[in-house]
This record gives sequence, structure tokens and C-alpha cells, in this order.
Amino acid sequence: MLLQPTAFAQSEDELPQQDPPQRLDAREAGEAWFSRMQEALRTLNFSAKFVAIDPFGMQMYRWLHSVNAENGEVEVLEQLDGPPQPIIRVNNRLSYFQSVGDSYSTEGSHIIGPWPEGIHTPVSRLSSSYDIVLAGGVRVLDTQAIHVRLLPKDAERYNYSFYIDRNTGMLLGAKTFAPQGELLSQVLLSHFEYQQHPIEDLERSVSEVQMPRMLSTGRESDSTQSWVVEGKPIGFQLVRQQMVELSPFTSLADHMLFSDGMTQFSVYVNSGEERPAPVRVQSLYSVVSVDKGPFTVTVVGKIPIPLAERVARSVERVNGQ
Repeated sequence: MLLQPTAFAQSEDELPQQDPPQRLDAREAGEAWFSRMQEALRTLNFSAKFVAIDPFGMQMYRWLHSVNAENGEVEVLEQLDGPPQPIIRVNNRLSYFQSVGDSYSTEGSHIIGPWPEGIHTPVSRLSSSYDIVLAGGVRVLDTQAIHVRLLPKDAERYNYSFYIDRNTGMLLGAKTFAPQGELLSQVLLSHFEYQQHPIEDLERSVSEVQMPRMLSTGRESDSTQSWVVEGKPIGFQLVRQQMVELSPFTSLADHMLFSDGMTQFSVYVNSGEERPAPVRVQSLYSVVSVDKGPFTVTVVGKIPIPLAERVARSVERVNGQ
């Protein structure tokens, strides 16, 4: 059965429940269900199809996962429209196949898909920025499911809803909301099958694929140590820093990537002669460029525009260098 996105978005009829638990109980239950979903994504052998909808359009995907005690994990994500461009993960090696340009491999413990990245982040990491609460029971994909919400502890982040199969713990859907309640994106399963044993056909076909070369990492830069970002909220941590080229400019820029476990944003600092013009764009992604005199700061990420602006305006040289 094909699940209509509009029907799903409005089909949160509550299943029979006991009296609503106290908030502490709701948080404990929400965290337990969220952890169960993460375990299912690591341990289930499944085949799924889903639709991802965001301001840029709609895409259909196939998602396959197999776990073998001898060989480890195999995971495949591919779009069902357009030229084949699958992402294949074999244990901690991710391979990206491109129809235009060079295919490449890199290290990674999971595929980054159109769903919120927090589906793979430990609850202990998320709980510093979000309350993970049980919101009740719902009916999804013609089955009983659990609705878990991630509510930010400040007003400048998106909030999230996850829909989890009661029987298997599988992720059935996810939604991202703006602080004002606007639905920004959603991932909705239209088909899901799982089995007890590894998916032999998947493992055999992946074993026959010639994986592309490993991609060299970006050039690390000590110069990013000279910048301080005062405006980042509690919970966001620096996960990568490097020098990058910002097309179409010829000069290099300092790049810093921050994440709170659920979402992330990049900060680019350009002090060359060629710089981005001031800009302010909001969609699922926010893009803000601010002229700071001797340098320009650009912030890009899945965060609300007020937060992106605050981050951009807060970047300064360490000790006023």
C-alpha cells in the first residue's frame, strides 16, 4: 500500500492509552523508544521504500540493510528516480556512486540520508539539547506505532517527530518542524519488510561491486584556531575544521562544522579579496553572509535563520587578532 504523505501528516489519531504519564515518565519512555529504534536500525535485516519531501521537492528511495555475524553490516540507499547513484556502506566504509563526476569512498558508521541525522546519535548526546518525550500512539503504514518528539531546550532550534513501529522498533517516519510549528520536511515509509536472517542477495550483489577509491580528507588548518564563535547554543560542538575553496572564489576560507547530534551548521570565514556578498536565505537550510569588515562570515545549515544570524555576527578573531 502506498502511504499518501498528506494523509500521514494528518493521521495521528490516538490509539487507546492509559492515563497520560507524568513528564518524567514520558521522557524516560521516549528515550527508551528512541534507543530501541536505533538498535533496530543496527540489527534488523530489512527492505524499505520511502518518500522524502522538503522545500526542494519530493524523492523516492529504496533502503536495504543486512547484518551478518561473519561479515558485519551492509547498507544501501538509492533514489528510485533518475540515474542510479547508490550509497553503499560495508561496515565502516561508505561508497558514493556518481552519475556525473568521480565516485568515491570515505569512512563512516552510517549513511547520511534525508532523515534527521540524530537517528544514529546516542540519547546521552542528544539529551543535552533536547527533551526526548513519548507523545502517544499513532497508526502509521496500517500498523500501530509510537510517536516520539524531540523538543529543543531553547527556542532557536527545529523540533522533530519520529514514528516507530511497536513490534520491531523500526523507524516508519520522521518530520522536522520550524520553531513556529511549520512543517519543513518529512520522511514517510511506503513499504517495509524485515526477516530474521541476513539478506543473502543483497550481500552477494554488494560483494561483486568494485568500490571506488578512498577520498583524501580536506587540508587541516591551524588558522581556524584563531576564530571564536560565541553565538553557538549550548550542545553544539566543533566536529571538524579545515581550509576549503569556496567556488567561484579563488581564495581559501576557514571552515568549521558544528553539530548538536541532531542537526549541524557550517561556518565559513573568508578574509581574502574575493568574498561572498551579504545574503539572508531561509528554507529547510538557512544561509547567512555577514560583512565583518576585514573578513566575511557565512553560516549554512539546517537551523532557523535567527540562530544562523546570531552565529555569523558572533564570530571574532581570538584576542582581537
